[in-house]
Amino acid sequence: MAWTPLAERYLYTSLVGVSLAVGILLARAGKYTKKFIFLVGCLVLFFGWQTALRNIVWQNNITLFADVVKKSPLFAPGHNEYGIALLAAGNTKEAKEQFALASKLSCKSRFHPLAAVNLAGFGSSEAFENNIRSNLEHRKLPRRLRIVFLRKLAKNIDYRMLDATDPAERKELFLKAVEVQRKLHVETRNPFNLYREGQLHLALGKKIRQDHVFSGYASTAMITTQSPLVNCTENC
Repeated sequence: MAWTPLAERYLYTSLVGVSLAVGILLARAGKYTKKFIFLVGCLVLFFGWQTALRNIVWQNNITLFADVVKKSPLFAPGHNEYGIALLAAGNTKEAKEQFALASKLSCKSRFHPLAAVNLAGFGSSEAFENNIRSNLEHRKLPRRLRIVFLRKLAKNIDYRMLDATDPAERKELFLKAVEVQRKLHVETRNPFNLYREGQLHLALGKKIRQDHVFSGYASTAMITTQSPLVNCTENC
């Protein structure tokens, strides 16, 4: 089992044995029963208080990961998760600081690519894309991270397509989006990525490719050619 500052939940099952042992000792305490009960009572009060404190910490991601980085300041994933929580709350300045710390602390670990990409998200869209593509070139990148990066890249390109006004730029972005959706489908086998790729080919006016992709989508999703999702390609 990998070490992590969030491992307290792993104690739940193992404490069953401890509880049984306490019960057995209490039953056999004999003349020391009162002293033993007092000792057990003190332990119950102590751990009950600790449980109450941990419940306060676990009330949301900000309090949880603030506690993690306070107690384990060298734990890079903790800083990364704290940054994500801060970003979700709109605190971009502190989030950026946490991502920077996560990137610095994880410079020689497998976690570094994710931390670096999250930090790059505060730069320009083009720099963010380049950072992701650079990380995707690593052959040893875990599949889980590859999927995360491809989804981040797809979202990045989609936002840029909405803002692009130059026809040549829009076409380039559409082609990039097609490439990303194709790679996502290879990694996840999710029919949605095929459907999204078909939509992009439709927007690019590539009818033959569009029909081929939608046909693959229909087959993968086990739907008939009468599905509204497929038929709309003829008239959308």
